[in-house]
Amino acid sequence: MKRITQWALRILYGAGALVLLALVAYCAVFMYIERQGASAPAIDQTRYLDQGWGTAPNAPDREAYSFTPQGVALRNIPYDWLLHLERPWSTDRFAAAKYMRAYGFIAVPDNDRIAVGLTWHWDAATGQRMTDMTCALCHTGELDIMHNGARTAGRIDGGPAMHDLTSTRLGRFPTDLLASLTATYFDPFKFRRFSAAVLGSGNNSVARGQLHHQLWQVVTALFSQAGIDQSKHLYPVEEGFGRTDALGRIANTVFATHLDPRNYHVANAPVSYPPLWDIWKFDWVQYTSSVRQPMARNIGESLGTGATIDLLDAYGRPVPASERYLVSTIVPNLRVIETTLRKLRPPCWPEDLFGPIDVPLAQEGAVIFHAVCETCHGPHLASPLQKAFDAPGKSAADPDWIMHTLAADDIGTDPQAALTCMRHRFDLTRSGLTADAIRAQLAQTWSPNYDRQLAFDAATLRASLPASPEYRRAQADQAKLQTEGREAYIAQKIGTLDLTSVSTAAGLTDLIAFIRPRVYADLGLTPAQQAEWNGFDQLDTPQEGIHYKARPLAGVWATAPYLHNGSVPNLYELLSPVYERDKVFYLGDRDFDPVRVGLVTNSGGKGSFRYDTSIPGNFNTGHEFRAGYRPWTPGSPPAHGVIGPEFTPHQRMAIIEYLKVHRDDPNDHSCSVYVP
Repeated sequence: MKRITQWALRILYGAGALVLLALVAYCAVFMYIERQGASAPAIDQTRYLDQGWGTAPNAPDREAYSFTPQGVALRNIPYDWLLHLERPWSTDRFAAAKYMRAYGFIAVPDNDRIAVGLTWHWDAATGQRMTDMTCALCHTGELDIMHNGARTAGRIDGGPAMHDLTSTRLGRFPTDLLASLTATYFDPFKFRRFSAAVLGSGNNSVARGQLHHQLWQVVTALFSQAGIDQSKHLYPVEEGFGRTDALGRIANTVFATHLDPRNYHVANAPVSYPPLWDIWKFDWVQYTSSVRQPMARNIGESLGTGATIDLLDAYGRPVPASERYLVSTIVPNLRVIETTLRKLRPPCWPEDLFGPIDVPLAQEGAVIFHAVCETCHGPHLASPLQKAFDAPGKSAADPDWIMHTLAADDIGTDPQAALTCMRHRFDLTRSGLTADAIRAQLAQTWSPNYDRQLAFDAATLRASLPASPEYRRAQADQAKLQTEGREAYIAQKIGTLDLTSVSTAAGLTDLIAFIRPRVYADLGLTPAQQAEWNGFDQLDTPQEGIHYKARPLAGVWATAPYLHNGSVPNLYELLSPVYERDKVFYLGDRDFDPVRVGLVTNSGGKGSFRYDTSIPGNFNTGHEFRAGYRPWTPGSPPAHGVIGPEFTPHQRMAIIEYLKVHRDDPNDHSCSVYVP
């Protein structure tokens, strides 16, 4: 008996020691995680610039844009969880404004709101509000400056955000969120407070058990995906604040997570969040000018940010065709957001906040801009004939802007984004799709495109002189189309379909070609309504190429950092030779530099992101004005980024001063200072 008692005591002591060690480890881990977070200075006041939505914080268009859900679910986390979740090592609310601001979000001091762009939609299957994301989450900016002794934020609606949604570093939003969820699961005191707040009057033992189980499912799913990302080294280039590898993550989510793990590809081409004003006027969107139709772009974006699509059943088999294209995307809300953005104007430089315009200097800059920059950045107004081809639903008053594209070898900026979009290949065979089904579906887009091309050629012939180049091109194209016929034209446009090797753009086009008509049929839309919802009857005819578009530049002063990958912190450096640009800088703050026009890059303080331009994907090369420039002539070799002669420091400052007031539309006099 004595021996048994000794063994029992040893086991008891051992168990106690293990419990103590577990508690010490728990405390050490979560205390350490909590201390990694950075802080952000509080904002004393916010200035809402009038970009067509008014200046009231709760103006109807601003509210619609900021809080209209898309039908996506942020990590499958219920919204009430995010409202009531505690910090990993304190009872502070995880999503309190001071913490959300430190993560780079635009915090909202409201009991039922967290940040601009974070909202919720009701999920009937679970009976819960799910955390949703709107376009505003990534496309709303703020620029901070000390004004009359107060830290003032200038709100830039439609501008680039400065949060970090993807980092695996401690002290950032994703890792702290996972730590808080994990701590809540294991800490009975935290969970008791959490369940009381989330469940409210329904807080009973059964409901708590279900909540605890659901919490575990979310935590394990997050750890599982993080494990996949890390083990496969999927995102080797740290995205940091204000960037994400948008197409890479969309492709991995849709084609690998939802379909076949063998489809995971390394995504090493982070891009900045582009500004959204005037995009409804563009003939092509995305940095690579790859997408024409707004609805196709928006559905693809929703799939990549958390909208659900069931391609496989619980046994890994293709779901029945009748269920295959059901998505959680709230397509009517996408239309609301898109039409709201048509009212959004580029921001005007607020002189009382960022300093007065030096008009004579801006006038000098205007001369240089029109001589050097306008050739690429335009905007280039489409002819009525071209508009009828691109977007026949646009009225005479609706502009259609032709985007000027430049080969990556000419513009010289980091080529990764253009290359990966072309080179990555995915196997869609597990989806149940067939080449014949895809071909038949895509023909419904290319057939009207054939008619539009014939009409465009006929109208060009009527409007042009017989000896003109336009007449000869239209004549040759018309003869070719009529000779090959509709079926051959469609077959040539669709090309060879190999479902074992599909590019990113082609794969998304194939899926969306089925999703969109399914949604429209369920909504009971007429053909005319469908054309309007697609965006001025634009067709989903994507193009692929290793090139980038030169965007019109109204409001460019509010969109730092620059180049598609955010590798240049201010306009002065963008107008300088590459050897004068910062090789390393730090991001994380929104402090604005109104002289060089861009972000004040800090010196690597706690929580900042170290941007190293020597890493592929982060190159700050290209778009360079320096000695050695040779004007382009037919047959010239690639420019490799040298696109103009070197500017003097005075010329750079003159161009910058003009860009503060530049408007793309010569009839736009909405700003207080106008320099033609």
